Amino acid sequence: MQNKTEEESLKTRLNQNQMGEQTNVIEPESDIAQESTSTVYSSEDKFISDVITRGEAEKLKDGKLAPTTTHEIVEENEEGLPVIKRRRFSAF
Repeated sequence: MQNKTEEESLKTRLNQNQMGEQTNVIEPESDIAQESTSTVYSSEDKFISDVITRGEAEKLKDGKLAPTTTHEIVEENEEGLPVIKRRRFSAF
């Protein structure tokens, strides 16, 4: 095991670029590296969101779906998210 001064010297050398200038390095144990601000969605939620965004899902109107609609919104779950069912394949 290396002593403290050898370890600090090694870190200093690793943090210098080829021109000898000091660079900023985020250590893995730092608070910044451990923070996560992204939201993780399940693949099912992402798929449903994308289908609705593209306009491929809608509720029945007069018992029929529009020609571009591939999925029917049949209900909403307890979280208020739509539940969809595939009704046909896209003709495009």
